Amino acid sequence: MAVLKPRNRLVYFRVSEEEFQLFTSMCQAEGARSISDLARVALQRLAQEHKGNSEDIFLEKLRLINEALNQLWQKVQGINGQLDPATAEAAQNCQLSAPRYLSEVFFDGTKNR
Repeated sequence: MAVLKPRNRLVYFRVSEEEFQLFTSMCQAEGARSISDLARVALQRLAQEHKGNSEDIFLEKLRLINEALNQLWQKVQGINGQLDPATAEAAQNCQLSAPRYLSEVFFDGTKNR
């Protein structure tokens, strides 16, 4: 059977005798064929956690931007209410829907205010 993703890169690191014994027993407990397989799986899990954390941070920043846009939008609406009727009508015709759009796309239509 052909290998779909050949592993041709080596990573070396030293461990103490106690760590070696621990990793050997972990291989048996986890069903890993070798310490190399155990280390690969552990590093893959760590990489996935890091990726998940990065996505969480991005979504939180996006939520904060959306919240700031909503607050700005409310201030613009308040200013529009203070304008004379002709100016308010012209401003109403130029309104953007960015805060509402971000909420719908990124937060399932719910606004986080």
